[in-house]
Amino acid sequence: MPRNLAAIVKFLWHLSSANLFHHLVACLLVSLTIISLASSYRRDGGWVIDSGNKPVPHDFVNFYSAGMLVERGKPAEAYDWRRQQAAQRELVGTHHDGLLPWPYPPFALPVAQLLSLPSYPVSFLLFVGLSFAICALAAMLIVGTLSSVVWLAGSSLAFINIYVGQNGLMSAGLLGLALVLLPKRPVWAGVLFGCLAFKPHLGLLLPIFLIILGQWRAFMSAAVTVLAAIGISLALYGAGPWLAFISQLGRTADLSMGLESTVITKLQSVYAVLRSLGVGTEPAMAAHAATAAAALAVAIWVWRADTPYPIKAALLPVATALLSPYLFFYDLALLLITVGFLVRYLMERDAHLSLRMGIVLLGLNFAILLYPLIEWPTGLAATLILGGISVTLATRHNGVFHPSAAAAPGFRPPPGP
Repeated sequence: MPRNLAAIVKFLWHLSSANLFHHLVACLLVSLTIISLASSYRRDGGWVIDSGNKPVPHDFVNFYSAGMLVERGKPAEAYDWRRQQAAQRELVGTHHDGLLPWPYPPFALPVAQLLSLPSYPVSFLLFVGLSFAICALAAMLIVGTLSSVVWLAGSSLAFINIYVGQNGLMSAGLLGLALVLLPKRPVWAGVLFGCLAFKPHLGLLLPIFLIILGQWRAFMSAAVTVLAAIGISLALYGAGPWLAFISQLGRTADLSMGLESTVITKLQSVYAVLRSLGVGTEPAMAAHAATAAAALAVAIWVWRADTPYPIKAALLPVATALLSPYLFFYDLALLLITVGFLVRYLMERDAHLSLRMGIVLLGLNFAILLYPLIEWPTGLAATLILGGISVTLATRHNGVFHPSAAAAPGFRPPPGP
């Protein structure tokens, strides 16, 4: 390596250990996010509403139109694609030819109904604001510093969820808060885990995780929460929405996973990568299943080992992301929880290493943001890298794994009442 280049690399390496450097980068990212959002507001194809005060047809239109149908006393029609499209055209304008199906279970309909009560811009901003606040609270409790909120606000995963009005930050926040509460307040953690049932594919690993850690109170609390949510939806709307929801599951899955454009630009899974390379549906799904099985085996290995709780918690979002082929880009906000627990673990052991890891995370942040431009699932690469870091830290903790049921060594959750 030439001497001048070596000197530059050495300077950047030492610079990455400075707190001030990280704070300046975080503030710069937040500033760029604010400028991008503000400059695209009330612009055609921009953020929230266009120049004619009509909603821009981003993902949040789906939530609002479903709520409109519920408010009109027709909750089952939220799952009727023709009726849903008609409601969206009424909202956005007759020029809108697309369709954003409502894929969520009926116990999410009361939330959609509430969101449809204010005007569209107010509802949009309230939704993304509340989602960000929940995720920010989780980040602050995990990392233990207010600066984590600044980093969250500047992350590409937060930006994309805020821009299109998706629920990725809500999912990440609920998961993060549940993991923080789990060691000392398992019942409340279970309630939050249960709330994640509105995205069933993101909760597939939760029962396994809770059983391995011996968190039976959290397991039962989550089950009761889901059953209560189902009961409330039946009491409010009857069985009609549930029958409609079940009848359209296959069609929604085909739409989400069968279109090449969707696979390339939105899905972030092994299945998506292989489909984008021209591999057939069945071979791609088989390869994805094998990858998911391997990820699950490694996760169980780590969870059963006598490794610190932050590493176990960090691996849960990664394993969840690798398990489901139906994983859209905005769902990768779960990785923010992985980053938080990894930073927390490193801060407690090696402050310089945790700061330098910020360079790695910053690189991942920009790589993820590039995905629409290069049409490649960069989110999957970020998932694999963070999973590799988590497993490496786990193996280094004791050198060799020793199965143990220890619930939460090395983590100090918020004190109990």
